[in-house]
Order: sequence, then structure tokens, then C-alpha cells
Amino acid sequence: MNEGACQVLRLRGFSPETNYPMVVLRFAKGAPSPTVAVEHRDVPREAIEATANLSWKAGGEFAHYFGGPTLGEFMVASSGMTTGKNEYFVRRIIDEAVREPYDFEFFDDPVTVQNELERARLNRLSANQLAKLRDMERRGETRRNVRVVARETPLRVAMPHPDYRYYNKAQSAILYAPPRHAIYWRDEGDAVLTFKKNGRWYLHGVGGAPFFAREGMTWQLVAARLKPRYLPEGYILDSGAPCAFLRDEVSHDELWFILGWTLTDAATRILKGVINHTMNIQSKDFERMPYPSWVTADRREEAIELVRGAVDLAIAGALDNPSEIVKRLERLYACDVMTRTNSTAPPAASHYRPGHDDR
Repeated sequence: MNEGACQVLRLRGFSPETNYPMVVLRFAKGAPSPTVAVEHRDVPREAIEATANLSWKAGGEFAHYFGGPTLGEFMVASSGMTTGKNEYFVRRIIDEAVREPYDFEFFDDPVTVQNELERARLNRLSANQLAKLRDMERRGETRRNVRVVARETPLRVAMPHPDYRYYNKAQSAILYAPPRHAIYWRDEGDAVLTFKKNGRWYLHGVGGAPFFAREGMTWQLVAARLKPRYLPEGYILDSGAPCAFLRDEVSHDELWFILGWTLTDAATRILKGVINHTMNIQSKDFERMPYPSWVTADRREEAIELVRGAVDLAIAGALDNPSEIVKRLERLYACDVMTRTNSTAPPAASHYRPGHDDR
């Protein structure tokens, strides 16, 4: 846009091998452009620049949602971990217990160049790394590792149990869902983390570890719409269910207020129509969504109480009709000229610091 005219055209046909929608990007070098031509409409530059991802599907019905703070100013979102092999560590909770078919033994694993090459990305290592590994192999150095041993008779372990933590695998429920899975987590996950660190893959890190056991909200990674739900304290996080957590000093009420907003159809339309057009809903997509600063003070308080009460009922197993809650939230978060004019919510991001109650 700074250096010429941009045009986006849908490609009607690409290849028999794919049905994914494709576009052609055309660019003509010249003077800075105030618009981007998308099919048969011109999208104003200011509408595109109001979105954190510079979306060319901004403007139109979505324009009035942007320009204020984003959810990322109030919450930090994160993915979770992959274990390397869930079968070894993750258990389905059935009748308030898990079935444990394995035991875990730690041992000293000899360091070899061959093993390290199999663990490396693209099975490649630098000359310096190879030289160090050859030296370690020559000296007979070892690395602490873990082996999985099948039990003759699986154990039945009643939940909750100190050796297991609830595991946040994706669910389609909204507002709240009781835990369905647990992960073997004795000694703060020593067996899981050791297995992940030593596996024959190049991603040895643990995604989301700083957020383990924190209270927040979560949703399905792969879904056609946002399906947010409350996440209590104590969970280990799975990569298939991204989560979001309040930033330091942000009021706890924001958890309920933002959870309510993400349940609405408008939030899903913005997410799928402007921010991310795929089936995935990544943590950064969540942070880029507009914060509902247009909601008036009275509607805000009503929404907070409604969501908090609905989650309490869901935890108690007494929430009969979640869809009725969502209908009420649609009204409370509606964005129109009147609500935007009368809003007492936080001002635009450049003037608002989360945690300072200047509403």
C-alpha cells in the first residue's frame, strides 16, 4: 500500500488436487494507495490498518468493531503442549477414575551421534554440534531418559489423585465442561517432560508451560465457530485447546465479560470473517479480536453477572439451557450507534492501561 496499488482476486480454478480457495495478488508499483481492491469493492486503507493482522476483509459491517482496544490488552493467549504420544500419559476419566496400563522407569541413556541425528530437525546438525557429540559418545556420557513399561494388570486410580492432573483436551461444550481426561503428572510431570525432551522429534519444548494450572478460558483449536468455556485452576494444557489468561492487574470481572463476548455470533463473524479465515482458532487470533468497549456500563454488569452465574450453575450440573444464555448475551453485546455513544468501557488502546479502573 505504501508503494503502489494492490488488488485481490479470487482464483476460480487452481488444480484438481485441491478444493482450498485461492487468490491472486496483483501489484502495480506507483504512488501510495488509499485502498485495496478486493474483487469488486475498494477497502479503505484505514479499515485495513485498524486490524492487527491487516485484513483486507475489514470494513463494511465489521468497521465499527475496530479502532479500540483488543482482547490481547486484557488477556494473554497460549497454546498447550504435545506429549509425543498421548497413549502413554493421557487417560480418559470414566466413573471418576482412570485406568493406568503403564509404569515408568528412568535410566541413563548413552549419548550417540546416531540418536541425536534422529532427534534433530531434518536429521541435520552443525559441524560443531557433531564434534561435541562425538566427543560425548567417546567419553561414554549419558542422558537421563524414561522407558514405558506395560503392567501385567492395569491399575484403577480414583480421581482426583496426586499423581495425575486434569488435562485440557478440546471439547465442544460452552461455558464449562467437567474434566474428561487426566495426565500422569507425578513429580511435576517428570516422566512426560523427560519423554518429550528425549523423543525422536525436533520440537522438544513444552508449549504453554508458564500457564499450567492457571484459571482462564479455553476453546477448540479446530472449529467453525468459537466455543469458549471457563477453565478452572489446576489443568495441564493440551495443544488442541488454546487458552487465554488475564494479564497482571486486570480485574477478575474481565474474565466473565470477555467469556460472554466470545460466545456471541458477532465475535465468531469477526474472527472468521476478518481475523482468520481457516478452521483453526489460534491464540494470536484471539488476542487480535476487538474488546467490546462499546458495551454500556449497565449492560456490562448484567453480562458479567449472567456469565458468572451460568458458569456456577454449569459446574454444579444445573445449567439446563446454555443456548438461552447465549441469546441474552447477543442483546447485551450488540454494537450499535446508541451503545457506542453511551459506552463507559475502557477507551482506545493507546489511552488505556489494563488494570487501571478508569471506566
